Amino acid sequence: MSIPGWRESVLAATLALYGTSEQNPGAIAAAYKWYNHALCYQRQNLRLFIENPSVQVNEMHVSMAVILAYSEVVLPSHTRAFSQHIKAAATLLQIVGPEACMHDNLHQIFLTIRLYMVYESFGERKVSIFASNDWIDVPFQNREKSSLDLVIDLLLQIPGASPRMAATLLEGLWRQLVQSNPDLISSPRHIMLKQVLGFRDLWDCVPDRFRHSSSEAAIALALYNFGWITSLSLLKQCGDHAAEYAELIDSHCGTILDAAAFVSTIEDGCSYIRLTPPLRSVLQYSSNQGQRKSALLFMRAWGKSINLLQLSTGPFGQNWQFHDSD
Repeated sequence: MSIPGWRESVLAATLALYGTSEQNPGAIAAAYKWYNHALCYQRQNLRLFIENPSVQVNEMHVSMAVILAYSEVVLPSHTRAFSQHIKAAATLLQIVGPEACMHDNLHQIFLTIRLYMVYESFGERKVSIFASNDWIDVPFQNREKSSLDLVIDLLLQIPGASPRMAATLLEGLWRQLVQSNPDLISSPRHIMLKQVLGFRDLWDCVPDRFRHSSSEAAIALALYNFGWITSLSLLKQCGDHAAEYAELIDSHCGTILDAAAFVSTIEDGCSYIRLTPPLRSVLQYSSNQGQRKSALLFMRAWGKSINLLQLSTGPFGQNWQFHDSD
């Protein structure tokens, strides 16, 4: 059974994709029209659910917000609109509760939303409710967590941590990933070169030899390195050894670019969107001009190949940082 606004949101997304791919002005105009109608329904739904807790939220209400978010990537109306739709979907998930997210389609929707909430949390420098024990544990009670799930679990905690605490958490995550994924191996070459400077533990956590088996594995590794880049960029500002931290950052940036190269070979639009914030961190923090150029070229190529206009202009334009306290 459909819900108010569902038809409008699907029409908006479908016409946006068709209109941009075919350069059809009529379809683009219609996409904006249906998007505005769907947006009105979404606002009404949110107001209704917040003011009347007894009204039931179902997976279609949450899905509608996600569809509108993806519409924004294809045919942007505002630089912050994607973020606003993800937050709307997250609000609806909170009303549904973590127990409902144990099951079927709603679990898959939950996985999508919590990944994007990592980026929202980093952008706002604030820990979201999805970092709480209930949201970390309950939706997975009947499922084994993947490497991507474990990475997201930890990254949801980092915006509330100091840079050094974040580094400690990431070191623990790396040990866990290596144990469960033998292909993720730290390079002895890096360790031997850097241990004299007291940076052995940090170089131990730089992936050097690995094999991407899927887009999910590539995204997991890119997210892990994204966490390190933001942490190291703050450590770099805290004291000495700026050059050493910069070299570490560039090494993690290289791993993100490797993940982007793999995803480019399988032409997965959803993976393009998920990898855009890590690529933006390469643009922001790498000291290597070649790396920054490569990151920009990936985003432009992806946006052009599947008509995701907002890959090169948003939707993730924030500066990701930690709290300044240590």
